[in-house]
Amino acid sequence: MPGIVRAIRAISIITGLFGIVAVLAPKMTGDLVGLTVEVGNSNGYGEIGAFYGGVSIALGILGVWATLPGRPGGRSLLGAVGLLWGSIALCRLLVMTLIEPASGGLIGWASFLLEAGLAAVFGFLRTAIDDA
Repeated sequence: MPGIVRAIRAISIITGLFGIVAVLAPKMTGDLVGLTVEVGNSNGYGEIGAFYGGVSIALGILGVWATLPGRPGGRSLLGAVGLLWGSIALCRLLVMTLIEPASGGLIGWASFLLEAGLAAVFGFLRTAIDDA
């Protein structure tokens, strides 16, 4: 059990750190994920920071918080984190298969597999922690 908890915390910390990078360096984050911002209109950087940053930071905090000893509702929180990752994966899959197949490719499918895997980790392994 402790190994699983450490793994969940590590994944959550990495996710949160990615979010911090997205807030502090939205241009670099946009370049990393293939988003371009229209010249003369920098609103896109705010969106990258808000969504990539905000969602990733929240997922990271929830994952760590849920695994702290004595936290009531930890299993439910991990289930919610799994649901969010699953929703992200499902929406990516829908876009890649029904809306814009060209958005697939190696990066798209690798991202889908990562997100679906994280949904499974958080969704199924939530039973591995003790709920206070």
